[in-house]
Amino acid sequence: MGIFDKNGQKVLLALAVLALVPAIGLFALTASYQSAAQTPVQATIVETNSEPDPDYDYAFELHVTYEYEYERKTYESNNIYPLQEEMSGLSESELQEAKQTYAEGTNVTAYIDAENPGTARLKESNAPGAGADAIIPLVFGLVLMGLFVVRALT
Repeated sequence: MGIFDKNGQKVLLALAVLALVPAIGLFALTASYQSAAQTPVQATIVETNSEPDPDYDYAFELHVTYEYEYERKTYESNNIYPLQEEMSGLSESELQEAKQTYAEGTNVTAYIDAENPGTARLKESNAPGAGADAIIPLVFGLVLMGLFVVRALT
């Protein structure tokens, strides 16, 4: 049974769906989260700490905790980016710059979802974007779907 025979069409379709469904879901989740949290509020950094980044040699992660008030209620959050609690892959100079930007006691702008004010972040979006994690399964799924269509038409 090869991937280009009749039974192989089912395999291609199944693989395409298995790759596309989570990729599309991740894009939708990220888009929903990014569009929801758009109300800017003043926040104060209450804690900043760093540690070596376990994913990269000679890189660091920065963790920030901040408080903000919305409609006379105080909230606390540690999200820097949508769906991400740390800045990662930072060089030593980038870490020092970020520590200055987010030093304890510093006032910053946070972005909240007015319908769910307990959800906040400091950056409007990720540098490459949280949706970037879905690129590989999305491309893989589209290629497999293309192979399925080509095979079905021949």
